[in-house]
Amino acid sequence: MRICYLLLLLFNPGWLSAQRYDVVIQEIFADPSPPVGLPSSEWIELRNQSRAPVLLSGWRLSDLSSQSAPFPNVTLLPDSILIVCPSSALSSLSAFGRCLGITGFPSLDNGGETILLKNAGEQIIHALEYSVDWHTTELKKAGGWSLEMIDPDHPGSFQINWGSATHPAGGTPGKTNSIDRTWIDLDPHQMNNAYAIDSTRLLILLDEALDSAAIEQPALYELSDERRITEARCLPPLFDRIELRTDWPLKKEKIYTLHCRQLKDLRGNQTIGKVTTRIGLPSEPDTADICLNELLFDPPTGGTDYVELLNIGKKIIDLSKLYLSARTPTGILANINPIKDKPRYFFPQDYLVLTSDSKALERHYFVQQPGWVIHTEALPSLPDASGNLVILNGQGKEVEEINYSADWHFPLLRSKTGVALERIDPKGKTQD
Repeated sequence: MRICYLLLLLFNPGWLSAQRYDVVIQEIFADPSPPVGLPSSEWIELRNQSRAPVLLSGWRLSDLSSQSAPFPNVTLLPDSILIVCPSSALSSLSAFGRCLGITGFPSLDNGGETILLKNAGEQIIHALEYSVDWHTTELKKAGGWSLEMIDPDHPGSFQINWGSATHPAGGTPGKTNSIDRTWIDLDPHQMNNAYAIDSTRLLILLDEALDSAAIEQPALYELSDERRITEARCLPPLFDRIELRTDWPLKKEKIYTLHCRQLKDLRGNQTIGKVTTRIGLPSEPDTADICLNELLFDPPTGGTDYVELLNIGKKIIDLSKLYLSARTPTGILANINPIKDKPRYFFPQDYLVLTSDSKALERHYFVQQPGWVIHTEALPSLPDASGNLVILNGQGKEVEEINYSADWHFPLLRSKTGVALERIDPKGKTQD
């Protein structure tokens, strides 16, 4: 046996030096309940995408807050599969294929989180920020079904390359994925977001992993107002974001234009021409900066409430520092929550629509600018007859508040359901 291993090492030096994406996470079973046909335990599935055996000794599986014990001396042959699970689930999952039970298997959040596979040298081999929204049906979001990768040759493509298992058991541990098929990615990647970390560092987020070596060239980026980009870095763990450093600090209340060109993904696809976005430094909003412009509190059947905001000031506002709340009958603010958990800019003279279900909104109304619709779980309950909504800044100051009533509608309407209240004058009093 030792001679065989020595021969493998001699003819396959990559055996001990696996590179990023040589081994990929190709199936995730994060929510076993309610059971469909698989044991009630979390697990993930690994696949060796390289042409050489990979020794997993010392590798670890982790999330952003914890990591497993090191993997034992396990070898994963080319094009082979390994189920990785908690030690307690080893006996129940071994019947489905080759299985490795590990101590400290990170708990997989049902709604989604970041999971990382690292080798013994702490190098990230594969990482994913999965989400319950990657499931293809509402029923499968409720649990009992795994998330499967469509084509493991595209490990840097995220939601577009994943979907719910279709196997009657709810997943395919130890076997080829039930939704496995060849997928040809010819589309250039898209920019999801951009914001300033501080006055000299900017962050660009894209929708898939990038070719690190190809995009870490400052000459690929241009910033308006004669600012120069001096450094570009592709950031782990997902390698879907680029940190840029400027040669001079940005100014407050000034909108800059950032141009990016020839940004390559892992398959060599690159952006066509220049990708342009706005960026700048956010400021704390005050009472004259935000207007509550439209309100739907009695949605049609199958619809959803929404709130439209208008930035009437000169400030760039970060939605992760803007909070929604409502007053109790005694006047106390309850359930204060940020609109977004990550930075997202609201620029002067822009409109934004806040809702908990953007798809339901689009089913019932014409949405001219889908990019201005913001999914948020912070929107409080908006009763049909009357209610209250309060917007606060990062210091807890109330920057906008409304006590609305269905009586504000045109009195001769046959039905008020599905009809929004719109503000007539953005600069007029909210309660008028």
